[in-house]
Amino acid sequence: MSFPKFASLLEKSALYCSQVAELSDRFEGSLPKIVANMLENSNKKLEMSKTDLVSTEPGLYSSGRYDCYVSCWCIQEDESNALWRIYTSGEGGIALKTTYKRLVSAVHLKSLVGCVNYIDFATYNNLLPIYNTLAPVMLKRREYEYEKEVRIAFALPLLFKGGDREGLQVVETPGKKYPVGLYMDVELDALISEVIVSPNAAPWYFDSVTWLVQQSGLQIPVRWSRMREEPRHHVKSLNGTYAEHLQNVFDRAKVE
Repeated sequence: MSFPKFASLLEKSALYCSQVAELSDRFEGSLPKIVANMLENSNKKLEMSKTDLVSTEPGLYSSGRYDCYVSCWCIQEDESNALWRIYTSGEGGIALKTTYKRLVSAVHLKSLVGCVNYIDFATYNNLLPIYNTLAPVMLKRREYEYEKEVRIAFALPLLFKGGDREGLQVVETPGKKYPVGLYMDVELDALISEVIVSPNAAPWYFDSVTWLVQQSGLQIPVRWSRMREEPRHHVKSLNGTYAEHLQNVFDRAKVE
């Protein structure tokens, strides 16, 4: 994430959750082609139009792109050079380290936390749970499989219907039925185990991130990305460079 987003996270003590329709991939929240055709054929047999189905069954895949929200994470042990390059700028960026257990424990709203399933939208033919609005939200194109994504996902109408609004801050979006984003309250100390600074960031950037964490009163360690470590291109021996050491070995071998 960027420095402004990190500052917002600390200031609000809340995770920003994006509306699925606002994500960059236009396939987000959509149905696989075969599954969509199967549902449409079922509608025709029931003599119900697509509009009728959506209006009478709001729990179906009606407007999931607009009333569902996600917070996206990566589940892997090591850092990813590709993700640093894609999701941070040349000036720098920040990654938050957590565990699956911490992530689940940090979420107090009625939501789904799980791994994204990477599929071919043209050939995928597994039926989805028909009354689960979040089912399509956990599908993504195979081309994004390198992200190894875990998502916190929730549907806004279900939360509001159940009166579960505590800990949820709505981003006001004039002219739209649903907001483009929401802030979900979390305990940052419990959620985050480390704050990692981009390998491309300048020292002042690292110092600014460290200062911000300290000012927030959080007891979370800040460290550089491991990709910033310097490589070893030569080895020194007791008698000079490694090349000189090898030459001494060869010379001794010739004498023997």
